[in-house]
Amino acid sequence: MNDKLGEPWQVKSLEQVSTFRRGSFPQPYGNPEWYDDNGYPFVQVYDINQNNKLNSRTKSRISEEASKKSVFIEKGSLIVSIQGSIGRVAITQYDAFVDRTILIFNDFEKYLDKQFFLLIIKELFLRQGEIADGGVIKTITKQTLKNFKIKIPPLPEQKKIAEIISGFDRLINLKVQKLNKSKIFSFPLVDKLLSSNDLEFVSLSDIAEIVRGKFSHRPRNDPDFYGGNYPFIQTGDVPKDELFIGSHSQTLNERGLSVSRLFPEGTLTITIAATIAEVGILKYPACFPDSIVGITPKLNKCNVVYLFYIIKKLKEELKSLAPQSAQSNLNLEILNAFKIPLPSLDVQHKISKLIKCSLENIELQKKDIHKLKVIKNGLSHDLLSGRKRMTT
Repeated sequence: MNDKLGEPWQVKSLEQVSTFRRGSFPQPYGNPEWYDDNGYPFVQVYDINQNNKLNSRTKSRISEEASKKSVFIEKGSLIVSIQGSIGRVAITQYDAFVDRTILIFNDFEKYLDKQFFLLIIKELFLRQGEIADGGVIKTITKQTLKNFKIKIPPLPEQKKIAEIISGFDRLINLKVQKLNKSKIFSFPLVDKLLSSNDLEFVSLSDIAEIVRGKFSHRPRNDPDFYGGNYPFIQTGDVPKDELFIGSHSQTLNERGLSVSRLFPEGTLTITIAATIAEVGILKYPACFPDSIVGITPKLNKCNVVYLFYIIKKLKEELKSLAPQSAQSNLNLEILNAFKIPLPSLDVQHKISKLIKCSLENIELQKKDIHKLKVIKNGLSHDLLSGRKRMTT
């Protein structure tokens, strides 16, 4: 790769290089007659994944009657989402019918490589999605589509560009798969340390102080209580696969603090409403509402990282104890009585080290993936815009 110019790139409109049309589906979407669990695959926006492919099975399958009013595409078709999450692209792996939120490209000029065209379309539509028409649900209109301009290098250069960018995508996907396996909360060495037959089971209240969060003022969103120096943790701030809570979306001022409660650094938090039994350890002092509970291990009784791990491991069991209602919630009575295995402090400290080491490894993997994505995005922009040229 160098900056020496080869043959000049052409600039053409989207309708000059391909034909395209939207998918279709009979209305209303909620009509049960349109669906059949054993019917035809039906592609909607959420069926297009981040790997430029369809999910192995579409979320919905449609009936014979609905298929007559939809649009059929063959395996190998190039599609892109044009409403909602704009810019998801795929070359399909199977025959399917397609929703109206999807644009289908049919015929391409012979000088276009399909993989290169997919990449240029993805770049173009993601950029256009930021300024698309509409309010909450954005849409790219037919008139806008006609005016789209794309830059097209010679065919050999297209193939090289597609090869380089696709190579980055494959490497990132492999690293993401490895990361996802690492995120599964299963540690054989920890399980071995907890396999003792004489392991003691104790109630949470025996080994920790359990205190519910607080924000007593109503309405909760009164702006007079926000915008100060005290972090205010919400259930959405408690991470699903990390040890520490290191960020927050809101802060309280002095008035907010007066109707809330400040928990010290190192407090184990657990969500008890809406999202149940997600846990994290505070990296700094913070307040939180009554949808979160703070758990502080009693001195010389329990290690906080061990407590994090064991609650995470027993999450489903804990969730099953929540009263069944329109919205399940845990309460202090359930938490206080909840039984956990308690090995010696020495074993707890060993488990803590293993957990920390594993989660630090996950963080390193995340940083590696982020770095690759930054490099790939910058390179993609340069290659697809013609700022950098490929020798052929």
